Amino acid sequence: ISGKYIPPAARSHAASISLTSNVPLFGRTAEYYAGVKRDQRPMNLAQEESIEEVRITHNGVEPDSTSQFNVGLQRRKTASRDYQELPKVLQKELGEDYKAYVSHQYHASSEEYHQHPLLYSLYPLPVRGMSLFTSVEAAVDWAVRSPMLRTDLQLTKHWLIHPLVTATWSTRLGTAGSPSGHIPVNDRLYLGWRHVRGYRCIGPSTSDGPHEGCRFAATGGNVLWATSLSLNFPMPFLPTNGLVTTHAFVDAGNNAYFKSWHDVKSRAGDFFSKASCSVGVGFVVAQIPFFGVLPSGRFEFNFALPISVDDTTGGFSLRQTRLFDKWRFGLTWSSNVSD
Repeated sequence: ISGKYIPPAARSHAASISLTSNVPLFGRTAEYYAGVKRDQRPMNLAQEESIEEVRITHNGVEPDSTSQFNVGLQRRKTASRDYQELPKVLQKELGEDYKAYVSHQYHASSEEYHQHPLLYSLYPLPVRGMSLFTSVEAAVDWAVRSPMLRTDLQLTKHWLIHPLVTATWSTRLGTAGSPSGHIPVNDRLYLGWRHVRGYRCIGPSTSDGPHEGCRFAATGGNVLWATSLSLNFPMPFLPTNGLVTTHAFVDAGNNAYFKSWHDVKSRAGDFFSKASCSVGVGFVVAQIPFFGVLPSGRFEFNFALPISVDDTTGGFSLRQTRLFDKWRFGLTWSSNVSD
């Protein structure tokens, strides 16, 4: 039996208790979980979300992969501090509902590191191989009274170009669908700085459609894509520090809410050609003293600039947007954390 408590922080507060049982016959671990979690998302329509959950998880561990199979029930409450100012169509997206779900996550990795101690001290992050994360969730939401299916795929590939230079390509694809054509706001897909560095929010928002006068808030999409290419190298002037490396990157991505197949066909071109893009440089926390290499993603401190394709000249130009932070520190390109 174990418990977990996350004290109130900037955006999250959680408490849980779980019972873990080992089943050697199947080589798996079963976890029986009950907990409550409260999140704050200032940029989203649902600024505050509370989830009470009971869940059974079966874990599978292989030499190069792990998997999780979950069956759970959630009681969810969403709220906005500007509720009274929202149009009724958006007010209906908030409130209390219940969700029953079945989900499966799979993570496989063939990543390799420098074998030479000196090279590893210069760059202690993956230099070859790839990692794959997939997630599939089938659920029923009491408010919508219709089944939903969410999928997420994230792929990362590394190439050793030079003993001191590594190229990393990452991509993410996500979908959410329902026969009813409606996805609850807290089950939609959100895209931001964790995958397209610099952007606070990408995709549908209250600035779309007849919501004039509302505060800006992301309302989420049902299809998203993001991709990133970076060159990684030791930190100049302090190459053997073993803790921090540097990189240069270019990112692109988009998020949209398609209401029908006709909508997909008519907007598919813009969905890719009018993506949000950014370029920049930054520092990557390679490992933390006493803890080693971080398993959940990349902690980065970046300077980024938004760019776009000029419709007239076809060239690249700086894009003016108030939803962009040139400086940002945080966890990026992680299968454990989404926007």
